[in-house]
Amino acid sequence: MLAGAASASLGFLLAWLVTSPSWSMGINWDTSGYASEIARGSPWARTPWNSHYGIGHLYWLAAHLARPLGLTVLDSIRALNALAFATSALVIALAAIRLRLRPLHAVLVAAVYLTGWGTLLLASTWEDNILFHPPALATLALCLLRIDAWRWRDSLLAGLLAGLASLMSWQGAAFALPAIYASLFLAGAHRSWWQRLRDGACVPAGLILARFAWASLYWLTAWQLDYPGLLKTAFERPSPNFLPQHLPGWLALLGRWRELLAHLGLGMTHELGPGVRDSVTALPHLMALGTVFLGLVVLAWLLVCLVCRRRFSRRAQFVVMGFLLLTLSAAIYLDLPADKYKRYDYLPMLVSLAITVVAAWVIRREGRGRWPRRVLMFGLVALVTGQLVVAYHWNRQWYARLTTGPAAKRLGHGRKTWFAYTRSLGRAAPSACSFVFAFDEVSGAKDNLEILAALLSELPDPLVIDAPPTAPAWPRPLPLSSAAELAAHGRGCEWLSPAARSRMPSQ
Repeated sequence: MLAGAASASLGFLLAWLVTSPSWSMGINWDTSGYASEIARGSPWARTPWNSHYGIGHLYWLAAHLARPLGLTVLDSIRALNALAFATSALVIALAAIRLRLRPLHAVLVAAVYLTGWGTLLLASTWEDNILFHPPALATLALCLLRIDAWRWRDSLLAGLLAGLASLMSWQGAAFALPAIYASLFLAGAHRSWWQRLRDGACVPAGLILARFAWASLYWLTAWQLDYPGLLKTAFERPSPNFLPQHLPGWLALLGRWRELLAHLGLGMTHELGPGVRDSVTALPHLMALGTVFLGLVVLAWLLVCLVCRRRFSRRAQFVVMGFLLLTLSAAIYLDLPADKYKRYDYLPMLVSLAITVVAAWVIRREGRGRWPRRVLMFGLVALVTGQLVVAYHWNRQWYARLTTGPAAKRLGHGRKTWFAYTRSLGRAAPSACSFVFAFDEVSGAKDNLEILAALLSELPDPLVIDAPPTAPAWPRPLPLSSAAELAAHGRGCEWLSPAARSRMPSQ
């Protein structure tokens, strides 16, 4: 348990650090939208967004539970993400311990996942996908640990966990695929064919049950909402959706195999870090990179299942098939190229579990020999250190670019993110009853919702003056006022930015 506690503490502290005002790399658009609505006082009973059916509920609960502790809405989301990070690390460490790795090795394997570029990018940008990682990892870990003594209850539990992941993001439903494969073909060597079919069917049944139960529980606490409508939203396609609806569309998608492979190559470069992602050498060869990666995964599966079947355990087969199934499910989703780092975020999870499985197999074969453990420890330390160096370097480069580009499109105010800027204002003027800005200072809030979320979360009664007539029609409008109204009804304790002060009527 000490290794689990150490891994969870490391995950929490790392996530809290990378979302701090000094290290945060901008707040995700979806997360900012939820935060701004909660800061405005949105009620619990609201129709969920089907792509992230349960996210809004968790954010709302986190904000209201953290309020008595003096935390802002954004800090409550930071704490929630840090708890998710900690839980993911705990799952990996406990799985490693159960597979007979030493506690220090278990902590280092968890650190491989935590410091992976794809994982840290999700955390430092407040990406809501980080919340489906704990149940997704728990689904994979359950399969690894129970694969030699599988029961139908394990299939049902794996489906429930994958269903919980899908409530955070429909993307999490893909983690049911490795569990279905394990229950049909790998787990329990002496099961009959009908038991295999039963166990395989229990996985999607658990997923459906999880979504049904969540929608029902939500309806019981928000009974004024339409129950059939909540169920319909819970089981309809994600919105937006980039997958075909009918067979002709799927056939046409398969005809776009070059684009599929290019998107796969792009996803790989995103997960390997900014040095590879932005490489002038890699970018022209994305299709080739995708082809090579997919070929290597298929080859690894063939070797493990056919050539080395007696030498490797079913756990190795499961990990390799997990790579293949999750890669194929990500490759067919031809969404925005900029979002590829989110579609392939399973790679750090599976890499850490693959290291665990291989290390446990090698150490078991070598018995009490010291060299495998030493090689493993030094290799893991080097990998974690290298990943941290890459993350630190890119974070500092990102901050160096904050002042470039058109003012309305910038991700920060000066050399600070909007989150850091507004928090610094609040701490510099703790007695101010309101914070007033000119519209042109925050006009980027129409596209960059971090501005709106930071204003509403970090400052008391923020106001924006001198706005154009079209500003109130924004989907998420700024808290607007007029200079004349502020001059007539101001309380005298307002903080005014220099630009806002220049637009106030002369006395």
